[in-house]
Amino acid sequence: MKLKIYQVIFGFGALGGLALYAEDVITVYNHADVPVYLAFYYVKSTIVGVSIGPAAKSGESLIAPPYQSVKLVRPPWKIFSDNRELIFSTSPETLKKVLSAKEYNVSSHKAAGVKYGNIYHIAKVDGVVSVYGDVDWKLFEPMQAGIKDIAVRVFHETADFFKQHPYANIKATIRQSNDLGDDEIKSVSNRRPKTKTTLESILKVSLPENAVPRIGIAMSGGGVRAATCAYGFIAGLNEMGLLDAVTYAVGLSGSTWLISSFLELGKSVGEYRQEFLQAITQEHLLAPSAITDTFLQKFVYNQPMSIVDLYGVYLSNKFFRNIDTDIGRQRVWFSDVRNRVTDGSWMFPLCTAVEISRSKSKPIWFTFSPFEVGSDELGLYVPTWALGRKFLSGVSTDLRNPPELRLGFFMGLWGSALSSTFQHTFDVGVKKYVNNPVMRTIIENVLKQTIGPLQFAPINIANPFYGIQSVFYKDLEELTFVDAGLAYNLPITPLLNNKRGVDIIVVLDASGKVHAEEGAGELRKAENHIRKLGLAFPKIDYTGITTQAVHVFADADPGTPIVIYVVPVKNVLHADLGDPAKEFLTTYQTSNFTYSKRDAERLIDLMRYNIVDNKEMIIDAIKQKINQKMKH
Repeated sequence: MKLKIYQVIFGFGALGGLALYAEDVITVYNHADVPVYLAFYYVKSTIVGVSIGPAAKSGESLIAPPYQSVKLVRPPWKIFSDNRELIFSTSPETLKKVLSAKEYNVSSHKAAGVKYGNIYHIAKVDGVVSVYGDVDWKLFEPMQAGIKDIAVRVFHETADFFKQHPYANIKATIRQSNDLGDDEIKSVSNRRPKTKTTLESILKVSLPENAVPRIGIAMSGGGVRAATCAYGFIAGLNEMGLLDAVTYAVGLSGSTWLISSFLELGKSVGEYRQEFLQAITQEHLLAPSAITDTFLQKFVYNQPMSIVDLYGVYLSNKFFRNIDTDIGRQRVWFSDVRNRVTDGSWMFPLCTAVEISRSKSKPIWFTFSPFEVGSDELGLYVPTWALGRKFLSGVSTDLRNPPELRLGFFMGLWGSALSSTFQHTFDVGVKKYVNNPVMRTIIENVLKQTIGPLQFAPINIANPFYGIQSVFYKDLEELTFVDAGLAYNLPITPLLNNKRGVDIIVVLDASGKVHAEEGAGELRKAENHIRKLGLAFPKIDYTGITTQAVHVFADADPGTPIVIYVVPVKNVLHADLGDPAKEFLTTYQTSNFTYSKRDAERLIDLMRYNIVDNKEMIIDAIKQKINQKMKH
């Protein structure tokens, strides 16, 4: 029997030397009505400290009788030794002297080094025995009672939904392939006639099928600033008649909020402007029922909860404010838009994050579409509606198939670099409206979970690739995602997958320090990574790269995409719209979640004019690629 494990990691200070020489006693309190057996194990770990098994027992198993406590001595830490963990079971025979990696990974285990404290708690939740650290328990015990008054009001409404969602009776499988998924192929194929007709209309020529360039846009991160620039950028492309010629739209962090909300709401570019302005210029209060509805889903299915869940509630409330109810704004899913994408009405959306469980210094890029989530680098994909489920050897194993993760959660995950600044947003826009003190305590503790000096919040999700032999992630129970800006702030690499056949990449760089003295720092990082990967990419001339709105970089090789680099700069014909070089780190700084209506409209219109005013340069680049394709 596998027990549920809850773990929130909080710092307990530096690892002391006393544990090496003095008896180090821990206490386990069993609050359950069944006996639980436990033992210490040394568990083999990766170079970055992730436990993977096998596990070797240290000492004998002990029993924690119902409603009693038991004390045991923590084994000593040894230089270069494996991780120390407590393994629990209701069946004593499962606590063997040596557990294989597979046996370890299906066991109930909990990190038990000195920094995790000396007190643990066992409790029964919904008939299932669960294990907590002392900090977890202090959150969980009052939470059980504290959210009751709110949870009771929403539970009856949510219970049927949790049980009867569209994928409740469907097992999910993993796709292992270096090819594009069938849904993406179909969507892009259905988009093709529209892109061809649009280009022919703009260029006033008839194009042979093999000469029609495939265009993708890649938009940077940067919070609400990036989302605002992205909307102005798209509005400019639409005004010059080019938006329907674009096949792919790739976003990172803040620009993913624009992509996903624009697509979800299904409005025209002009109609969406008012929706977007309301989202970024008004404070949006959070109802406790919206928070509880979101956390209840995770709680019911024993899925990890973090700052990003709360952050996602905030983003859903912000960008879907015109949906009628507080809970309705939270019940929005990325897969909602599949029909609109499949029929070719809209660009194929790809939102990005990076996975860091193996190495923070070498993160792996993942793309998220309405159809599937995966890594082009690894050739592994899971249906979007199934991410969050537990899998074994490529097939989902949950007895109670959880609903799809919410779009708000994804928006928080994609923009998780900003979740550290969300503490301020919580203080001024949430805390005073959450009157239940226990709920406030839970939220405040969730907000403490960040990683590294840049305060990127880690998002742990059950590993869908667990148990697949010869797969990079086969032995990890969870994957850890963060904002792709941890790598670099421009999502160009997904468009360089040769299966996508992108001929022209229009890059919007609204990074906060894009105007710094060096200029285009994130593009430099992206180019460096692309060169290391050996992907075709034109040579970039950085001379004066941030002094004009549009630069075009091309290569004589027809297999190399043309890159059109767009950077927000002052427009001399519209000087009243301001100077991004001066305002990106002040008025439009990344941590600013709300703008004045005037500032929002200035930035939108500046980007729009900068695109429209450079229409001829952009059209000439398209003609250049068409000529290359016709010659080959």
